[in-house]
Amino acid sequence: MNQQELMGLVRDAVDQLYKNDDSLIERGVHEVAISHHLASYIAEGMGHRCKHSYHVDIEYNKNMNEVKRLVPEEEGKRPDIIVHRRQSNDHNLLIVELKKNQPVLANDDDDRKLKGATTDQGDFRFKLGVYLNLRAEGVSYTWYANGGCVEVSQL
Repeated sequence: MNQQELMGLVRDAVDQLYKNDDSLIERGVHEVAISHHLASYIAEGMGHRCKHSYHVDIEYNKNMNEVKRLVPEEEGKRPDIIVHRRQSNDHNLLIVELKKNQPVLANDDDDRKLKGATTDQGDFRFKLGVYLNLRAEGVSYTWYANGGCVEVSQL
């Protein structure tokens, strides 16, 4: 899948989340619960769009058998959602960081995490990253590729 297809996949999954599970956002349910539902919609969309087999995981904390470090020399990190093939860094498609009712732009920690995860120089080389800020009135997307922020949009 290319970046535009992945962006469409995420937007469609977020639309499904707001259509079917908006009460989770409105009621302030924990991000992990929301991530679970969003990951389900992403997995469903992957099944319709992609002929290859990928895993959609939440809070995935391993890089092979080691602790996942998205930024070198930092503590281990657990991305909210990733689309990848387990036991390989050759097929990392998407990394998602999700927040509720936060500023539009990613905080320093999430910004550093998404830049580190999408850089060509790192271990992971995710094709695309996104910081999602979910609010009752809508969502903002900050997209990352090649180790930098490439687009910010609000809906």
